Amino acid sequence: MERQKTWGAWTFVPTRFVLRFRRGRNDYDVRLDECRNPGEVLDWIMQLRKNWAAAEDLGHLVLALGDVLRPQAKMCSFGANNSIDPREVAAANGYTPGPKARVDKDSNSHVVD
Repeated sequence: MERQKTWGAWTFVPTRFVLRFRRGRNDYDVRLDECRNPGEVLDWIMQLRKNWAAAEDLGHLVLALGDVLRPQAKMCSFGANNSIDPREVAAANGYTPGPKARVDKDSNSHVVD
């Protein structure tokens, strides 16, 4: 069964292991390697809310995170604060990540070694 790869303006990009938002001049990546626990996931959501994302965009991001990482089941069920390996969880959910990249601090872009 083919997994959903887009949610509104969000797309799962396996080669970079990100959820990418693209609409008009806005282009933004949520780095899934940085979604290891509930606090990190919430930080991404709140960062986008603070900056420019509309309510519909945030809702689509929550749906995408739910499909790819299953945070309610894997991280915070019954108020737990569990850490996960995002690549392992995504792969188990049918979202196979590409090779692990590092973020170049100067350009904030992904570099595959």
